[in-house]
Amino acid sequence: MGISSGMCLILALLTSIGNSTGFLIMETVGLIINRLVVCCFWSIFFVYVAELYPTKVRSLGYGWVSAIGMIGSALCPFLIQIS
Repeated sequence: MGISSGMCLILALLTSIGNSTGFLIMETVGLIINRLVVCCFWSIFFVYVAELYPTKVRSLGYGWVSAIGMIGSALCPFLIQIS
């Protein structure tokens, strides 16, 4: 997560420096690499957490996360309209 945070700061500096084509290409490549770093971190984290807890606790936790995620994704468009 530290690598991703550092990349976000670098991308913010690139955005504030200029808007030429070279900067836009570097910004796009940086965003792609940053997304890859974040996805790798979370995939390793999920494997670690899955091995950390017993099966019953792990199943209950993943069930709750799935349910809350589905509720959140269903309510998101309504919250955008309300705000």
